[in-house]
Amino acid sequence: MEWLTKVAKHHKEWVSVVRSWGVGELSEDLVQEMYLRLHKYSNESKFIDEHGHVNKFYVYVTLRNMFHLYNSDKKKIEKVRIGDGFECYDIVSDIEEQHGYELIIQKAEQEIDSWDWYDRKLFRLYVNTDMSMRDIEKETNISLTSIFNTIKNCRARLNQELGEDFQDYCNGDFDRI
Repeated sequence: MEWLTKVAKHHKEWVSVVRSWGVGELSEDLVQEMYLRLHKYSNESKFIDEHGHVNKFYVYVTLRNMFHLYNSDKKKIEKVRIGDGFECYDIVSDIEEQHGYELIIQKAEQEIDSWDWYDRKLFRLYVNTDMSMRDIEKETNISLTSIFNTIKNCRARLNQELGEDFQDYCNGDFDRI
């Protein structure tokens, strides 16, 4: 990875550019993350020109994209994912909202705990891991149809039991949860 070494020779410059965007202490981390991404997803032709010089604009654009991704990720947290159409991303900003969020999670956990062991285990395996339904099929030897139907039915049960509470939460009516 000789080309990555050439990019890294400008390390202090990259850090000062990122620091100028107001990231502070995390500027070093973002630059290190950039090196990892460059190593994994890029090649020499994008970053080194025909004269062997580093294409600073391309590095700048890469850093800027990572900075924007970092800012959008730190403002958003995934609060509840019940199913399609029931996703809410927002900033946990006040005590009422935090309490409402905790109530939704508590109700969801109680509902899931009331299911039979097969549904409970399969749904938690699907939701709490990065495994796709096909990965679960390969790992457990359960048919894909059975997995799909179980997950679909579990989501429907959660939507039925928590749908109104979730809508109240998204609308800011925390006292109705």
